[in-house]
Amino acid sequence: MRRKQEARMANPQCENGYTRIANELFDILLRTEMSGHCFRLCLLIIRKTYGFGKTEDSISLSQMMNISGLSKTRCSQIINILQLRKIITVTENRNGIIKKYRFNKDFESWTTVTEKCNGYRKVKYTVTEKCNIPLQKSVTTIDNITKEIITKEKQHIVFANENLFEELWKAYPNKDGKKESVRHFRASVKTEKDVCEIKKALLNYINCDTVKRGYIKKGSTWFNNWRDWIEYVEIIKPNKAEILLQQNTEAGKKFLETFKKESEEVF
Repeated sequence: MRRKQEARMANPQCENGYTRIANELFDILLRTEMSGHCFRLCLLIIRKTYGFGKTEDSISLSQMMNISGLSKTRCSQIINILQLRKIITVTENRNGIIKKYRFNKDFESWTTVTEKCNGYRKVKYTVTEKCNIPLQKSVTTIDNITKEIITKEKQHIVFANENLFEELWKAYPNKDGKKESVRHFRASVKTEKDVCEIKKALLNYINCDTVKRGYIKKGSTWFNNWRDWIEYVEIIKPNKAEILLQQNTEAGKKFLETFKKESEEVF
């Protein structure tokens, strides 16, 4: 029985691969105060970089989730904290899709979470996140999965709306009051229907006769009342000169008709 148990024991060997890291750096890691999740992802990044003889590597959230056992949302939160503390650095390609992670060996530049991080801070695309993140529940439930899906959908809407506003702002002819315009935009554009309607409204406004004559509203004013232009129909007013010419022509015809009648009666 004892031989069978010994046969089942794990027996890892360096010949099968190992991670080379300086003892000084490892000692600093052991003395650094951080949560278990942070420490877990630190080791993960070290394993994926130094373990393959590289200083940085592209690691997807799916890989982090499979290796660490944490959810994608939690992995993303922990990466933000480690990046804020300068323990790791994250670089993106031009499209912002592929991210490369590097472990920062300069431990003297590491920082602790300051008091400012107990509140809210703004990151890219103005998505607001809370730095003092609560610990994840150990048991995965339907509620957790539902909340995670809803959070992703909300973030996707925020990103899409921010990009949409920049597109509309480039097309709008009067660049006055951008901050107020952003505030009105966020308050009024929340669904796919709103997105379609604001595009239609801007197109109607740019092509209207008032704008063509050079009378353009401030950006903040238009974005506050953009719904007025969704079903806008241009009323084409005739030119005054054309109206006067038409009236003179009709008056001339009447005069000739009257003159002919009077001439026939005389002769």
